Amino acid sequence: IAGIVLVICLLGGLAMQVPLVGAVAMPGVPAYMGLWASVLAYMFWFTHISRSMNDALGQTTTSELVRISVNIVAMLVLLGLYATGVLNLVTLFCHQYALYIATAAGYFWCLRKAWPGFTLRLGREQNRAYIKEFSTFSLPLFWLALASIVFLFGERWLLQLFGGSAAQGYFTLSQKVGMACFFFVTAMTPLIMREFSLAHAEDDVQRMAGLVDKHGPMLYALSGYFSCFAAVEAETVVRLLGGEEFTAAILPVRIMALCPMHQAYGQLLGSLFYARGHTTIMRKNSVAALATGL
Repeated sequence: IAGIVLVICLLGGLAMQVPLVGAVAMPGVPAYMGLWASVLAYMFWFTHISRSMNDALGQTTTSELVRISVNIVAMLVLLGLYATGVLNLVTLFCHQYALYIATAAGYFWCLRKAWPGFTLRLGREQNRAYIKEFSTFSLPLFWLALASIVFLFGERWLLQLFGGSAAQGYFTLSQKVGMACFFFVTAMTPLIMREFSLAHAEDDVQRMAGLVDKHGPMLYALSGYFSCFAAVEAETVVRLLGGEEFTAAILPVRIMALCPMHQAYGQLLGSLFYARGHTTIMRKNSVAALATGL
């Protein structure tokens, strides 16, 4: 699967090298960035999968310590690049490549005890089980992922076409601020999903309901606290992160800072759909929302 995803990513990046495709898909952006970004997208996906493996095998604490350590080193390196005046698009891509490679290597180090029993060969019954699981659980998620690519890329494409690269920068900064406000919810989601899955395996609906009642208000309050703070102090946040050149991003930051409040329950209930295997319902709702958004 990892090999197939890599081929798809590279094909997408290579397609951007065709002058007509690159000009239409990425107006005002150098075509070679498409290939660089496709490799970066694959590294992001692979790192995410590695992290999920750690969560599934109960190595969350160790893997999070690895991720924090790598991110601290990466931040110091980035500050060094900035201080020495060599920070540009090329060095930033190289920095991100190194970050994801180091993080994935750390995750696999955490799983070192699981490798002695690792094999690429599966029995006939295992293959049948995986095929059945793919058709019932994963296939709806595949169509959802495909729809996400089309609709979310369409949104960014429209922004690039009508707003240009500067508007993309303002929007990206706004997203990053929102992600920072969403930090605690993101950290808690894999753990809650694991608890949902364990409760579902025991057919304990009351426990699942109790998890929603317990964690929902807490996650909403946490994200709401940081969201409201960022929205009120948007001017200071923008000047601190982007400088005077990003003053036009103040209003977008105020708006996007409030998104994590609503995403908190979305993440929580999304985890519930995953745990119960209701991916078809999840696909229908999500695709409808994405289409409406575009």
